[in-house]
Amino acid sequence: MWGHLTDKERMEFARNEYGNYSVGKRWKIHGKSVGYVQQRIGFNKDGSPNINHAGEQAYVVTNTRNPHKATEVAVVYRGSDTDFKHSPKDVCADWGNDIVAGIRIFFGSHNKTVLPQFKAAAKTLDNVCRKYPHASVYVFGQSLGSMDGQYGVCRTKYPQRIKGGYFYEGPNIYDALTFSEKLQAFKLRHRIHNYQDGKDIVSMGYGLLKPSIGQVIYIDSTETGNVPDQHMWGGYRFNRNDSLKTLSVEQEQLLYAENDYDRLINLTNFIFGNKEVKVDPGDVVAIANVLTAAVEEALTVATSEVKREKSFFEENWQHVQQMARAIGTDLSMGEIMDALAAGGATQASMVAQPQEICEQELHQLVSAAERLTSLGSGMRSAAGNFEATDSKISQMIGE
Repeated sequence: MWGHLTDKERMEFARNEYGNYSVGKRWKIHGKSVGYVQQRIGFNKDGSPNINHAGEQAYVVTNTRNPHKATEVAVVYRGSDTDFKHSPKDVCADWGNDIVAGIRIFFGSHNKTVLPQFKAAAKTLDNVCRKYPHASVYVFGQSLGSMDGQYGVCRTKYPQRIKGGYFYEGPNIYDALTFSEKLQAFKLRHRIHNYQDGKDIVSMGYGLLKPSIGQVIYIDSTETGNVPDQHMWGGYRFNRNDSLKTLSVEQEQLLYAENDYDRLINLTNFIFGNKEVKVDPGDVVAIANVLTAAVEEALTVATSEVKREKSFFEENWQHVQQMARAIGTDLSMGEIMDALAAGGATQASMVAQPQEICEQELHQLVSAAERLTSLGSGMRSAAGNFEATDSKISQMIGE
C-alpha cells in the first residue's frame, strides 16, 4: 500500500513526524488513516523530547492496528527541534549534530567518527527489522531525521528488508560512510529517494558529480522568503497528479552554485539570529563548543589530506619519469624531458601547479576556519554576560 503513495502523500506521511502521536493513534494522510503508531522513541510520556536518546526521536508505524499482522512497517525519524523555549537541551543536541555535519561537508572531512544520534538511529532501524521479520520496511525522515535515515539504511544489517527510503532536506552525509556502508548505499540506490530544495540553507553537500545516498531529486521549488517555511517543504510544488515538480540537471547546477560555506554561515545565523527567541546562555555555550571542536577536527583532517595530495603529485611525477626512461632507453634525459613536455607533462604542470591549487584551497579553508572559530568565541563571550540577549548574539554574528 505505502509503495503506491504519490509524491505528495509520501511528503504528508513524513510530515507527521512533527506531530505528537501516542501509541495506538492513527497515522493519517489528508484525514485518511494509513497506519497506526506502535512505538515512540526518544519521547517522554508528555510528548516532550527525551534528551537521553542522543537527540533521536522517531515513530514506528505499521499498516495494521495489530502489530503481529503487519505487512508494512515504517520508521519515521523526526527532524531538528527548533523550540528553544520548551526544549533547549534537545535543540542543542539536534542543531549540534546539524552544525557538525555542515562543517564536515564544507571541509570535505573524511573523518569516520559517527555522530551519536546516527548510531542511535541505526540501532532503532535494526530493532524494527528484527521485531517485524515479515514486514516490508520503509524509512522516512526530514532535516536531521533525513540524516538519521540516510545513515540507518546504509548501516542496517537487514538491507534486503528495506522497501523504500524517503528523505527530505537533510545534508549529504555520504563522506561520513565507511567503504562497506558506501557499497550498501550503492546497492540500495534505486530504493532510496533523497529530496532536496536548493533554496533551503540546510541542503548542503549536493550538486553535479557529488556522490550521495540514493537518487537525489532536486525540487523545482518556489522562494518562500522565510527560512523555516523553505526548510519545512514550503517551496515544494506538485503537478496535477500529485507528482513533484523537479529540476533539470542544468537548473540544479545553477541553484547549487552557492557554496556550502555560505549555507553553513546562513544556517548558524538562522539559529541565533531570530530576535523573537530567547536562547539560554548555557545552550549557546554548548553549541559554540560543538562548533569550535568540529572546526578544529575538520581542519586537521583537511590539512592532512592536502599534505597527502601534495606528496602524491611528487610521487606521480617521479613515476612518469621512470616510465619514460624505461621506454626511451636510447634517449638522453634531456630528450626524454622534451618529449614529456611536448605531451604536456612537466614538473610545473604535474607538481608545482596542482600543489599551488592545494595551497590555495587550504588557505581558503584556514580563513573559513578562523571565521567559524571566531564566531564560536564570540558566542561564548556574549553568553558569558547573563544579561546578553539573542539580539546581541545576532549582532555579533552579523559583524
